[in-house]
Amino acid sequence: IGAIAVSGSVYLLSNQFVNQAMQDKLEQVRGEFASELAASQRAATMMAVVVGEQASVKQAMAAGDRDSLASDFLGSFEAVKDRFDVRQFQFHVPPATSFLRVHKVEKFGDDLSGFRKTVLDANAESRIVNGLEAGVAGIGIRGVAPIRDGESHLGTVEFGLSLHQGFVDKFTDHTGYQTAIYALREEGPEQIGTTVQLDADIAGLLPASAEAAETMTYTSLPGTANNYAGTVFPLTDFSGDVVGAAVIAIDRTSYNAIAANGQWAAAGL
Repeated sequence: IGAIAVSGSVYLLSNQFVNQAMQDKLEQVRGEFASELAASQRAATMMAVVVGEQASVKQAMAAGDRDSLASDFLGSFEAVKDRFDVRQFQFHVPPATSFLRVHKVEKFGDDLSGFRKTVLDANAESRIVNGLEAGVAGIGIRGVAPIRDGESHLGTVEFGLSLHQGFVDKFTDHTGYQTAIYALREEGPEQIGTTVQLDADIAGLLPASAEAAETMTYTSLPGTANNYAGTVFPLTDFSGDVVGAAVIAIDRTSYNAIAANGQWAAAGL
């Protein structure tokens, strides 16, 4: 009876330890993803602040001189577009009207207030705003800064990076974790970037809708024969609405070895 009790306890405790370690690791993984996302938001915001504080920009915005802004920044945008994955560079006038799209100079004057809450908020309160925002082109990482001349609010400038394959590739390169990002649309999840190479139904783990999205932890990811653990969690935009979901899978090999040692110890007892 004593041998059975001790060996059973060793077996159960080793498995419990491994499962708890996996849960802690997956929570850490979500934190690493959030940090990578925050770093991209800071980069976009920093570029917006630097541009918004330039005297020539303030003068051009005050004078409504679109041509001067385009002349000053077209070359700069081309230089950073591919190297730093900048997808949007845009100036707005209140409340949320496009004054100049440096990434598409021929299109301007359209009202963005129906779907660009970051721009609306930055203009309404004359403050720096950043965060995720879903749009026609997908999910964007936005950094919006006010352009002020003394006490006078002239408009805003925005830099946008896309949450797409490039972001996923960079995150996987930094961490080694297989990752996929999906936009949650009315017609269903849409994959916008992945480095997952598992023979498993990853899409089947996603919520059916944005309203049903919640954080899920799998100490053993379904369909991976206990070789991977994973986590699925929602991505929220600037307004707190769920616009996407991320799936991250991590290798369980070292954790399985710990569990196996516990099982051998129980067998030995």
